[in-house]
This record gives sequence, structure tokens and C-alpha cells, in this order.
Amino acid sequence: MKRFLALTAVACLAAAGAGAQPVPVIFDTDMGNDVDDALALAMLHAMQSRGECRLLGVTVTKDNPWAAVYVDLVNTFYGRGQIPVGMVKGSGVTPEGSRMIQAPAERRREDGTLVYPRRLASGAEALDCWLRRRTEVSSSCRWGSARIWRGCWMRRPIWNWSGGR
Repeated sequence: MKRFLALTAVACLAAAGAGAQPVPVIFDTDMGNDVDDALALAMLHAMQSRGECRLLGVTVTKDNPWAAVYVDLVNTFYGRGQIPVGMVKGSGVTPEGSRMIQAPAERRREDGTLVYPRRLASGAEALDCWLRRRTEVSSSCRWGSARIWRGCWMRRPIWNWSGGR
């Protein structure tokens, strides 16, 4: 059911973006609990490459120091390291570690350079999730609205956000 909902959300975004302006998207995720959100982020990057969406930012609800770092390295991997990453800090919500997000972030070549470069060295460098969402959307969304796609299994629907511009 979880995968069905994720694929349905991506299909809705694809349909909304077909033949129209790219749909502005903010991806809200609990990255690190399992692979579904990592795949969803990759799909959003593919959709942006096809002109179907514009990823304005990613907010991370997992209070783990590697979660925002992993999101940043995925954005950088797809050539979009400038996409802002915000994070809930100090909430204590799902702080558990995960090798899925920590191993790629720590992986280095023999010469010591990162295999997967990124801007963020730790989650502490990401801005507060709610502050980031509000400031980035209102300053970068020329259309005055954005779709907020929640990746967490408890909150899968696509929401519309109006910037009030």
C-alpha cells in the first residue's frame, strides 16, 4: 500500500506537469527509515530533468545528523546541490541512525575525498525545517504556490501551499 501511494503521488505530479509549467515542489521527508523516500527524491529529480516539476527545497523531519547530509548529497549527485535542505532540529523524532544514509555520506576514496560530494557536513548546517520552508518558498516561488509532497508514510498526500504573493 505504501508503494502504491508513493507511485500514485508521483503519477499525479507527472500528470499535472505534462505540457504545462513545471510544478513547484517541496519534498517533506523522514529520510533514513527505509528506501522509499530515497527513491521518491530520485524520481523528483528525474521529473525535474524532464521539466515536469521544480524542486524548491527538501525538508527533513528525521532528527538524525545524517538525514539532511544524505538529502544534500543526493541533490548534488543529480547536479542540483543548490537546492536548500531544511531539518527539524532537537525534536527527538526518529533520531535512530541508519547505514542507508550514513554509509554513502561517509564513503571516501583512497585519497580521502568524498565519493559523493555535498555542501552539508552535518545536519547542524541545515536551517530549521519550518524557517527554511517558509523563506525559500516565498522568495523563490514566482507562481505564488507550491505542492508540498510529504514522503513520510503517515502523510502521503500532495498539498497545495499558497505563498500569498
